[in-house]
Amino acid sequence: MIQQRSSSTASEDNRQHVENRLVGNALKFWESARDGDELPSSAVLELENCPFGSDDSMLIEIGSSEFEDRVIAAGKHVAAALGRDPTGLSVLDTLPSSTEIGLSFCRDSVDLKKPMADVGRFFNKKGEEVLYRSILLQVSNDGTTVDRVVSAFSYKVVH
Repeated sequence: MIQQRSSSTASEDNRQHVENRLVGNALKFWESARDGDELPSSAVLELENCPFGSDDSMLIEIGSSEFEDRVIAAGKHVAAALGRDPTGLSVLDTLPSSTEIGLSFCRDSVDLKKPMADVGRFFNKKGEEVLYRSILLQVSNDGTTVDRVVSAFSYKVVH
């Protein structure tokens, strides 16, 4: 006997698939853009033509310390999830992992030069509970030094 799922369960499963696909597509693109190098070129992951969706992406410029890392662009879905436009803000004041568990996933990903996925929940600036999934992808102008990090970010608000 085949049981049909309720429409809310089917809808939830579909959203989960979309979230998994966004992070997976971003990682696949990063791997292919490296083309055998340690890091892909900064030019391949500019936010305005981000191959996995500029609305769901954030661009971070890396400073000399985690206190100087700044968001230089964010898509509209990222801003909606955070409850504010994070452009110009410090990464430590922006990313959920930084504020919720007291560490900078962004800086850790820079030091490792490897993509880092993050899944969790936080309360945004509007007081809404948000479930999210993201991946941080490092890029470089010279092929070895991480200059920027691009984040693919998906979420849903808990009602």
